[in-house]
Amino acid sequence: MAMGVFSDKGLKKLIDEGIVYVGEAEKEISDEQIQPSSLDLRIGRIGFCMPYSAFPSKGSLADFLKSKSHYNFSVADNGFLHRRNCSVRY
Repeated sequence: MAMGVFSDKGLKKLIDEGIVYVGEAEKEISDEQIQPSSLDLRIGRIGFCMPYSAFPSKGSLADFLKSKSHYNFSVADNGFLHRRNCSVRY
C-alpha cells in the first residue's frame, strides 16, 4: 500500500477494500465522515492526548495510542484539551 495523504476517493477505496474499518460489526464509516484528505472518526469514550497526529503502520491502534499518548481521559468527564496536541477518541 502506498504511503502518504489520500484523497476522499482514496479513503473511500480503502474503506471499501476493508483496509480501513471499524472493529465493531454494528458500526460503519458513513460518507459524512469522509473528508478531503481526512477521515472524521467517532469511535469511543476514551480520549488520548497525542503529541502528533498519526496512525500505526503495524500493530493495533489501541496499543499505539496507549504507548504514544501523554495521557488518556474519559470524554464523559468535564475537562479541557491542550493546544499543540492532537486528541483522539477510542
